[in-house]
Amino acid sequence: MTTRRIGSFLACLVVVSLAAGPIAHADKKRSLAFYKLGKEQYKQEKFKLALSNFLAAYKEHNAPAYLFNIAQAQRQLGNCPEALDHYQQFLAEDPNTKIAKVVDKHIRALYEECGSRSAAKKPPEPIVTNHGHDINGENSTTVKIEKPITVKKQPTKLTGSPSKFATIAEAGAAFFNIGDVNVPVVADIRVGAAYRFMFGKIEIDAGISIDLSTISYEDVGTGTAALVTAVANVGVAYRVASKLRIRAEIGFGDSLFTGLDEGNPFTNDGRARSTAHMFTTRVGVGFSYLVTSRFGIHLSPLVLAASARNRKLASDIDSITRFAVLGGVVYAL
Repeated sequence: MTTRRIGSFLACLVVVSLAAGPIAHADKKRSLAFYKLGKEQYKQEKFKLALSNFLAAYKEHNAPAYLFNIAQAQRQLGNCPEALDHYQQFLAEDPNTKIAKVVDKHIRALYEECGSRSAAKKPPEPIVTNHGHDINGENSTTVKIEKPITVKKQPTKLTGSPSKFATIAEAGAAFFNIGDVNVPVVADIRVGAAYRFMFGKIEIDAGISIDLSTISYEDVGTGTAALVTAVANVGVAYRVASKLRIRAEIGFGDSLFTGLDEGNPFTNDGRARSTAHMFTTRVGVGFSYLVTSRFGIHLSPLVLAASARNRKLASDIDSITRFAVLGGVVYAL
């Protein structure tokens, strides 16, 4: 089979040098053997066998380029979520790749396909080579890239189908303004979950979160109160780079002020109250850094929550305002 025939027939396997890539396994020779076998099977459209060998190659030598080959095979097999994960992991590990636009195009298409499950199997594309060197640095023939045969279809509008279910856990410090009560800096913990939607570089998520702060006091009596806030959130994130996103959110819900024992400084005359409910608005701004395709680090340097007045509280407490600085992790399921 000539080089030109291969170029018009095969799906796109990324072929870049691994000179700067990290080595997770010492047996590069076995990795190369698996890769070559997988490449031949991919040429024959035996995508399931090719996938098995690409996975084995990556296990022996964890080069980022193998992730692209794995994603391509998964896409040909119709494994939409798995293909999407490996495309995103490839960009996370090789953010400066020259084929970032090609990968982003596949990611956008897969976001639609994962939601509708109705997209047809993608036709093979040409092999891409890197100036005469294949993925393991061996000499190879540069293949001319030809336009693949595609099935003509009507353009579809990006609808923002749900892509992933994500969870978040954060901890940090909170500063309170509760009337005339002097409240020290306290620890604040937040957990949440949300569905994410994709619109190009913009991600929109919808979910819930719960905040917990414990407030120690010394007045007529000594004790500890707790403020628990549960809100429904809507967030918007913008992908600045392949690994970095900036995000803003707003949420509305209920705060439960509990632990108001006899002698507390938050009620009139320090009278004991079981609980006090307050409508709460919460806004926040933060940053997310993607470590892998599923795991990331999140920093929320500005979180502001304001709760409405409750008649059970002291007359000088018109509202409870909390300013927090949080940091934690995000994990996509």
